[in-house]
Amino acid sequence: MDERAERLARGDQEAFAELYDACADRVHHFLVVRLGTRADADDVLQETCSDPASGHRRSSRTTS
Repeated sequence: MDERAERLARGDQEAFAELYDACADRVHHFLVVRLGTRADADDVLQETCSDPASGHRRSSRTTS
């Protein structure tokens, strides 16, 4: 596992910000194509990325 992935697994917010900066534009473009509108893509991306720690907590509960 690379260093950023290890930091993400620990819930490091800075690592998440780095990941977001690296791929948000591509993910947004994908969402626009799949969903059909920029507004829907904006909503999905924001909801998905707004609280990465909550996703980490959710996945930890389901895998334990």
